[in-house]
Amino acid sequence: MAGGREVWRAVLRWGGAVEVGSFEELLDQVVAFTFLPPCRGRRVAVLGGGGGKSVLSADLWEEEGFELPDLSPSLRERLRERCPGEWDWVGNPVDFSILQERPVMPQEWLELMEESGDFDFFVFNLTEDDPLPEEVWRFWMEEQVNGLLRFKKRGKPLLAVVPSAGLDPREMSKWRWGAIGEIRRRLVEAGVPVFPSVERAARALRRFVDYWERRPAAPSPSCS
Repeated sequence: MAGGREVWRAVLRWGGAVEVGSFEELLDQVVAFTFLPPCRGRRVAVLGGGGGKSVLSADLWEEEGFELPDLSPSLRERLRERCPGEWDWVGNPVDFSILQERPVMPQEWLELMEESGDFDFFVFNLTEDDPLPEEVWRFWMEEQVNGLLRFKKRGKPLLAVVPSAGLDPREMSKWRWGAIGEIRRRLVEAGVPVFPSVERAARALRRFVDYWERRPAAPSPSCS
């Protein structure tokens, strides 16, 4: 059986197909190939989330073979001009838990990192469990989503990680999950690929990049 599996994998690679291990993984690959431009770069900028979640997100991307470049001196200088109190706290991933009341909004962080030329993909983690009052939470999430949609118009490879409540009706009845569902809808309608977890996003993107690296006429490492 093991030998047969390897033969099957070789046939898939020869035919240019992408192997997946479950229906969920198939859906994730459809999302990646539908919404992302061809790319074989592996430099990822990760933004959003906070604290331990940011560290975990970075670990998961690196486990799938991606690089999270540190912020260059020139980029840090620009951040120091815009956000003098926090510029030296920020790295890649960008921890937004310390930046919610700062003058640099999510879209501006994305644009500054994109203009540095150091990243191939931009990943934004939207989290539902910030311990904020409903009004504040909705305002902050709206700022993040609007920033993502404006950045999307620049044409750079962008994907979002938006958690899902699954099929538990007790969870889906909560106001936050209703708001999260609306956020997912807006992002998808705008052409932003959305994944329910960092693990699934990183795995899908790794297979996506692997595919384009195997193509005879692969695009340049700098994605557009």
